Formats: sequence, C-alpha cells, structure tokens
Amino acid sequence: AAGEVTTEQIAGLRAELEEQAAAGSASVLLDAADAASPSMIAAALLYEHQSWAALHVLDQAISGTAEHSRERAGLLLFKEGLLQQTAEHSPTLADIDDAIAALEEAGRCECPEADRVAITGNLGVLWHKRFGLTDRLTDLGRALALLKDAVRRTPRPPGTAVQADLLARRLTNLGLAQDSSLGHPLGGGDIGAVVATLEEAVRLTPDSCPPRVRVKRWSALATALMTRDGDGDAATAVQWYRQACELAEAAPDGQGLLPGMLLNLSTALGDLAGTDHDGETPAEALALLERSCALAGDEQPGVALRAGLSWGRSAGRAGDWENATRGYRYMLRAMRHLAGEQATRPGKEAALLPAAGET
Repeated sequence: AAGEVTTEQIAGLRAELEEQAAAGSASVLLDAADAASPSMIAAALLYEHQSWAALHVLDQAISGTAEHSRERAGLLLFKEGLLQQTAEHSPTLADIDDAIAALEEAGRCECPEADRVAITGNLGVLWHKRFGLTDRLTDLGRALALLKDAVRRTPRPPGTAVQADLLARRLTNLGLAQDSSLGHPLGGGDIGAVVATLEEAVRLTPDSCPPRVRVKRWSALATALMTRDGDGDAATAVQWYRQACELAEAAPDGQGLLPGMLLNLSTALGDLAGTDHDGETPAEALALLERSCALAGDEQPGVALRAGLSWGRSAGRAGDWENATRGYRYMLRAMRHLAGEQATRPGKEAALLPAAGET
C-alpha cells in the first residue's frame, strides 16, 4: 500500500508539475493535481513495485472525472508518464499500446493548443517505440507524421531558452525517427534530411539545458554524420563525440551515458583511422573500449557486449591476443548477464545481435 498521502507530498507534486509545465510539459497536469493529487501520489509510490495497483488507482480517479475535461486529460497524461517509465527500460507492446490509448483519449479532451502539440509529439515518440518492437512500416509512418506535425506547430523562432529547448527536443525526436527509416528495407529515408534536422536541434539547444540532454543530442548528430560519411563527416563526428564524452564525464547526471559515449568515440576513431591509416585501430580507440567495458560492467551489459566485441576484434587484428582475450571475456560476461536478466525478448535480441555469428 502507498500509505497516507501527506500535505508535503501534495505540495511537492504541485511544485514538480509547475516546473515541468514551465519547461514545456502539458499544463493540464496541474488541473489533474488540483482534482486528484492523492491518487496521483499514491500511484507514483505504488508503480515501482505494484504497477497494476498504481494503474488501478489512476483508472478509478480518471473514471471520477468529467468526460473531455481538463482534469481527465491531465490524469491520462500522468498515466501515460508512468507507463513510459516502464517502456523506457523494458518496453512491452502492451505498455506502449496502453500509453498510446491514454494519450489519444487525452487529445480528445479540453486542452490548450500548446498541450495538444505536446500530446502529438509524445504520440509520435510512442509510435516510434512501437516500431522498434514491431518493425512495421505503418508504425514508423505514423510516428513520422505525428513528429513532423508537432515540429510544424511549434512556434518559430523560439523567444526563450525554454521554447528553444522544446523545439530542439521535438526536432531530435523527429531526426531519430527519420534515421530509423534509413535502416528499414521499405523505409526509404534521406540521411541528408536526418543530419539537417539534428543539426538544427543541436544549434537550438541552449547552454542551460541539462548536460545529459546535450550529450544525447550531440551523440545523435555525430552518429548521423558517421552514417552520411561525406567529406569531413567522420572528423566532425569525432569532435562531437569528444565533446559528448567530456560533458558526460564532468556532469553528475551524465555518468550513466559515459560508457556508451566512449564506445561511440572509439568506433568513430576506428572508422577515421580506416580511411587515413590503412585500417589500423589507433591505440586511443582501444583504450576507450577498455574503459567503456570497465564502466559498463553488469549495469549496462548491452554496452559491455558491444565494447568487448570491438575490443577483442581490434586487438586480435593487431596480434595482441592478451587484450583480445580480455575484450572477449567482457563480451561473454555481458552475454551471460543478458541471458539471465529479466529483459524483454526484443531487448535481448537487439543487444545480442552484434555478436551473432562471431567466433
């Protein structure tokens, strides 16, 4: 049970939602807090351990609101936010579909235009996540249409840092969905459009934006540049990856991103060396892989698997069998960890795919 909800918790929820609304989140969440703060807090407290009970509490609160009301819209958005927490780490089709249904109903409620644009953008993100599980082009098509609509309806030019970050966030989500279309057999896609979208997102991102967010946006742009592989793209990508690594290392909220950023930088350096130095992996790239493995450990087995595999391959090509063995040991440890953890099957397959067929 969540226990008694205190006035301090209610005040804390209100303050948090006011801060989120000031940063561009839907304002109807405040209407929901006015109508049902105890239910929202109880659900949040229950969700980590008893998600079914949390959703039941919220569904009861939703059923007690007037149809199409602002309060109902806010509670539906709060429910979608809880479902997104699960979908962030171990996505299931059921959770994503429930979140989509909550957002679609919220979109039929009374909302300001800014909230409707936020709902549209969030729906686009969810349909993109759904595509990641289904590989259905129709899901990706819906994601792209919704994300493009959200970007189109976001005011330009942004007048404040908050508005600039909001537009940059929507551009980043659009760019990532555009990038997904490149790898789908029927998706088509234009890497030039992906790079242009992500470049605009980075350009708009204010310095006041949290370091973790900036790291992700810089990395997304660098990855797109590596994919385009035009004249000077690899060198530019290395610069963006370096900045991302430096910021992730310096920022308290960026430490969790550092293993992946080190892996990305190592890969970019290796690709650049393949062009300039007859394919020999530079020592810096190998050192980055070793550090990525050590930092990822059992906490990020997917990163450890890819970094260990790359380290083993690269050291083996150089005849350094001691380091090759160390890299492959990290890879095997990560594979055992992934096989035993409670992750979704698509998540496991995505992590294990890079090692498929390797000896």
